[in-house]
Amino acid sequence: MKKLVLALLTLGLVLSTAACSSKPADNGGTSSNETYTIRVLNYESKTATVLMEYVVQQWEELFGDYPVEFVIDTLPFAEKLQKCTEGDFEISFSGWSPDYAWPTTFLDMWKIGSEYNEIGYASEEYTNLVNGADKDPATAFADLQAAEKVLLEDGVLIPVYQRGGTMVQNPDVKGIIKHSIGFDYSYKWATKADGTTINLLETEKLPSLDAMLATDAVSFLNLGNLAEGLLIPGEAEGSAIEGVANEWNFDEATMTWTFNLRDDANWIDSKGQVVRPVTANDFVYAWDRVFAEDSVAQYKFMKDIAKITEYKAVDDKTLTVTVSENVPYFESLMTFGTFLPVPAEFAEEKGATYGTTLDTFLSNGPFYLSKWDHSSEVIWTKNDNYWDADVVKIPGVTYRVIEQYDPATGVALFNDGAIDRVGLSGEFVEQFKDDPRTFSFTEASTFYFMINVGNANGVVEEYDQENGGNPLLDNLNVRKALALAFDKAFIAYELDKNGSIPSDYFVPANFSTYEGEPYEAARGEGYMHYNTEEALKYWEAGMEELGISKK
Repeated sequence: MKKLVLALLTLGLVLSTAACSSKPADNGGTSSNETYTIRVLNYESKTATVLMEYVVQQWEELFGDYPVEFVIDTLPFAEKLQKCTEGDFEISFSGWSPDYAWPTTFLDMWKIGSEYNEIGYASEEYTNLVNGADKDPATAFADLQAAEKVLLEDGVLIPVYQRGGTMVQNPDVKGIIKHSIGFDYSYKWATKADGTTINLLETEKLPSLDAMLATDAVSFLNLGNLAEGLLIPGEAEGSAIEGVANEWNFDEATMTWTFNLRDDANWIDSKGQVVRPVTANDFVYAWDRVFAEDSVAQYKFMKDIAKITEYKAVDDKTLTVTVSENVPYFESLMTFGTFLPVPAEFAEEKGATYGTTLDTFLSNGPFYLSKWDHSSEVIWTKNDNYWDADVVKIPGVTYRVIEQYDPATGVALFNDGAIDRVGLSGEFVEQFKDDPRTFSFTEASTFYFMINVGNANGVVEEYDQENGGNPLLDNLNVRKALALAFDKAFIAYELDKNGSIPSDYFVPANFSTYEGEPYEAARGEGYMHYNTEEALKYWEAGMEELGISKK
């Protein structure tokens, strides 16, 4: 998911799944009067600011004898997302949630050539371990375990915590289904005792409802409830149940999946009116957009993940998908946002504006989009023309958008009855801990710093002015020093306090097994543990290699 990702549960949920930093200052030469800058981008929220300021403070205190300064830059979400896509950053705080139930959903993105390898990591050893072609599942699982060790000991990723959450919720609201894969919540089965709209808040503007361009948790959350693919996530974690397809099967002889589309799946406009039925060609058109060679879609690699070699509309109600390998997570992938259909002629008419405003998007899910005020409010209204409309009990969902969010604001709105649920962090977890309306959970999501090594060349005097990067960060010892120099437990248990757990690993705990063996069995407690003495040794070694002396 990345995924990925963010719905107000924790520190991580108010941070982008692709949060990137701005370009570095010119580091110039190595004279004794020179100051070298490492930049980290922050997100406009109180909780994110507290986390980032703590980490930077730890770095500055430990490494303060050297002429290196750490600068926190703050940008709006959309600008930060764009910088990350362009690789225009030095250090980025990011999060990732799984797209399917196998460790490659976390590890594939750092392979050489991956669309998501924004840090420019180019380890052949790592890439060979992650690539699964011609490997039996047992070998692939062991190689993935080894790959994570290589990745973290190379210091290009610094895990911080595995996301948890603590929420307080109106007891009259029930049936909101939490997902670890794809998008965060389904409201299809939600109920509210008085039969009114469920009221929520969001800390970020909705960037896009174009499934080809969606990469963040806010977009995926909306798409997951306004749109529907061949299959949808069920109430049971990891399950895939009927969506637009009401029947499907796999023919091992031809390695072909056949999906039969229901007759009563329709495209709905912002007034709740039926535009036309959903057809198999809507899937072909949508997938062609994503998987075209010149596509800008960051999730275009999903075709390879699914092992898809061909797909075609046999007729309006029959879609066939041929694969090179029958991977066990194929049906799970069909619930993911990238595989959603798109109304072909409507999208062609809207062009670049498709999915950017209320009138440039059509729904086909349990709700339709009836209001989209980018800066203040998003409203989903029950789709009475939905094929399974009888199970949808609420009239809709309203999201109030509050940028530069302060958790105290959310708690105040909840106490006033203006919203029906809110994520808790910091002091509010303690405040509500004995409240029967409060519950906690752990998610299969990891939040981490990623370090741009793709644009640096290891020479202090030079770096890529156009694309960013920082040669200090190209030094392995410097990266290891940064990884070891701050207390993740303090962040999780003292700053966040809401159920997140410190993480010295990238693939979440309790996420994946093979024949009963947990993925984390090979790593024990993980890698690169907090150790200020070791951090200082690595830093001094790195400074010596770079020719940078103490002040």
